[in-house]
Amino acid sequence: ILKDRGAFKPWTIGTQAISNMQYKGFPNRLSPGQLVSQRPEYEGSAATGFEIEGKLPEGLTFNKSTGEIKGRIPTGAFFEPTVFNITAKNDAGSVSIPLSISVGVPPPESVVYDIPEVIYAQEPISWTPVVTGGNPTEYFVSPALPEGLKLNAQTGVISGTPPGVLEPTEYTVTAKNKTGSCTGPCKFSIIEAPPVGLKYDDVKPEYPRGAVIRLNPKLTLQTLKNTTEH
Repeated sequence: ILKDRGAFKPWTIGTQAISNMQYKGFPNRLSPGQLVSQRPEYEGSAATGFEIEGKLPEGLTFNKSTGEIKGRIPTGAFFEPTVFNITAKNDAGSVSIPLSISVGVPPPESVVYDIPEVIYAQEPISWTPVVTGGNPTEYFVSPALPEGLKLNAQTGVISGTPPGVLEPTEYTVTAKNKTGSCTGPCKFSIIEAPPVGLKYDDVKPEYPRGAVIRLNPKLTLQTLKNTTEH
């Protein structure tokens, strides 16, 4: 009779299979010290058990009854990105999904140096990088900095005293930690300091006629912080 009245749809009786399971909002990367408490969401009848393939990062546990991933990530922890296969099952069958988990500080996102427009030769400099994102643990520069300047591999500070002039040159600084890295340009030139004063010491008011006179000049060069005599 039902077939004569239109499409026949059998009623579902008993346990429904689990489908569309997910750990909604679970971050791909967990941070050291982070508190975690996440249960899976799914459709269908209630799961009777859960299984996970692989060992979770230190500090996390897996509840085989509820599928909950719970715990606190230890300070300083690091865990390479790993895909875990999680299975939920009931009397109607089972379903498995992959879940990627990693642990680490955020990677650095940008590195910038506040470089003055004018840099004089023979004047000490010290430039500290401004970094966004996670804290770097290592710094590199390419190509090598000019004579007299060096990059601190731990702090990223560029310092030293350039002995001579340098044409405009762009260097690339890389900031890195265990999670990732970023690069930033560092472009500058170095010019000779302009003279601002010239004088001769020990000049006498009078000299005998025919006397050989030898006077050494003292040249004062302008720097950004003070003046230097040469």
